[in-house]
Amino acid sequence: MLLPALLPAQFERYAKAPTELALFRALIKTPSDFLRFFEYACGDETWSQKHSEFMHDSITLLTLRFFQDNLEMDLALRAVKVLREHFSILEPYIPFIIEIIIEDQKVEINPLLLGTQSKFFRDLLRMECKDKNKKWVKLNEGSYEIIQLVKEFSNTGNVGNLWRKEKNEVLKIIHQATQWEIPGLVSLCEGVLERYIHRVNVIEMLLSAHQEHWMHLKKACVDFINDLNLGFQLKYFAAPDYLGFEFLDFKDNALSFFEQLRSVITHLIFSHSLTEEAGFSNVVNCCPNLICVDLSGSLTFSERLVDMPSMLQELDVSQCSWLDQYALKKIVEICPQLTKLSLRSNVQITHMGWGELLKLRQLKSLDLARCHQIDNDEFKIILRACAGLEVLNLEECKKITDKGFEELAYSIPKLTHLNLTRCTISDVALLEVATKLRIMTSLNLTRCEYLSEKGIIEAVKQSHTLRSLNLTHCNISTTGLEAIYKINPSLEMIT
Repeated sequence: MLLPALLPAQFERYAKAPTELALFRALIKTPSDFLRFFEYACGDETWSQKHSEFMHDSITLLTLRFFQDNLEMDLALRAVKVLREHFSILEPYIPFIIEIIIEDQKVEINPLLLGTQSKFFRDLLRMECKDKNKKWVKLNEGSYEIIQLVKEFSNTGNVGNLWRKEKNEVLKIIHQATQWEIPGLVSLCEGVLERYIHRVNVIEMLLSAHQEHWMHLKKACVDFINDLNLGFQLKYFAAPDYLGFEFLDFKDNALSFFEQLRSVITHLIFSHSLTEEAGFSNVVNCCPNLICVDLSGSLTFSERLVDMPSMLQELDVSQCSWLDQYALKKIVEICPQLTKLSLRSNVQITHMGWGELLKLRQLKSLDLARCHQIDNDEFKIILRACAGLEVLNLEECKKITDKGFEELAYSIPKLTHLNLTRCTISDVALLEVATKLRIMTSLNLTRCEYLSEKGIIEAVKQSHTLRSLNLTHCNISTTGLEAIYKINPSLEMIT
C-alpha cells in the first residue's frame, strides 16, 4: 500500500498491509505510531481523500477515546491540530455524534474538537452524556447563533465572519465564550474589539477587559492610553488581576483618570521627585486593592513616604541611590507587613542595614540582584534575618563564595525559587543547595562559569522537586542535557 508523503522510513513496514482496515488495525497496536501516522495522513490531503475508510475509522477512534476519557490531553491536542488544519478535506470523515439542544434547535458537534477547546464543554459532555449514556445535552444559556459560531471555531480554529459583526454582537459572543471557557474564541473576539477602541470608551473597555480577564484586549487598551501622553502611564502585567498606574505628574488630567481606575489599580509607580509632592500623600492610600508601590525611579528619600499604607505587601526600591541603612530602617518601620521587597542594585547598603530585614516577619520574596557589595559576612546577616524566604534573587552577587551558599542551604528551608545568575558558586556548594533545599522548584544558573557539567547533573539528581532549570551559557553539552532529561523528564530546561 502507498503510504502518506514524507512519512519517516520507520513506517515502511506498514506498507505491507493489504487493506485500509488491516493498516488501521496494525497501527492501533502501537498508539505512538498510530498518532504520528495519522498526523502525516492528514497532512497528505491526496492520500487522505483516497483512503477515506482509514481516515473515518481513525478519527472515530480518537473521538470515542477522548469522549470516554481514554485519550491524554496532549495527544488529543495533537490530533485536533491537524484536523483543524485540514478540516475542509477531513470533514466528511468526522463523526458529529453529540447533539447540543439550544433554543429548541439542534447542533451536532464532535466531542474531540469541542472538548479540547473548552473545559466547560468537556466537563458538561462527561457528566451529561458519557456518565448518563446519552448522545445529547440541553443548554439553557446562550443562543443557537453563538453555539453555531462555537462549532465553527472548534472545527476550524476560526470564525469566518466574526470581523464583520458589530461591537455589541461581538461583546455578546465574548461574554458567552468566557462563561463557556473557550479561550481561543475569546482571543478572536478580543482582536475584533480592538478596532472599536477610541478615546471616549477606552476606560470602559479597559475596566471590562480587566474584570473579565480579556488579556489581549486589556493590553491593547493600556497601549492605546499610553500613546495619548496624558500625564500618566499604565503598566500591563501578565497576572490578570494586576494593573499598574505610574504618575508622571499630579495635574488634573492624570488625577481624573486615576479616579476612574483606582478601584482596580494594584501597583502605583512614582519616579523622579513625585514622592516629595502633596499629590503623593493624597493618592497613595486611595487604591483599595493596592499591592505594591514602586519607587525604583525616585531620586530622594521623602518624608512623605510615611504616608504609604502600613499594610502594603510589596515594595520596589531598586536602584535608589538614597536608600542607605538609615532609609532602609525607616522604610521597614513604615511598611512592616511586606511580603516582597526588591533592593536590587542598591550597592550603598552596608552591613549595618541588613539586620533591619529581621523586622519584616512576613517577608517571602527578596531581590538582591546586583548588590555587589554583599560578601559572606553580610550574607550571613541577611540569611538569619530572612529565614522564611521562598524566593531569593542573588544575580551578580559575586562576593558571595561557596561558604555563603553552603550557609544558604542550611538557613532557608522553605526556599522554592533561587536565582544564582552570574554567581561564583562551584559544584560542591551547588550540591549542598540541591540536597538541603528540599522543596526548591526553580533554579537559575545562567552564566555560572564555575559549575561543571558533572556538578549540574549531580545536583539535578539530588533535587527531587525541581521543575524549572535555567542553564543559559552554562558549561553543559547536548549529552549532558540528555542525561538531565533522563533523570527528570518533566523538568523544564532553558538553555
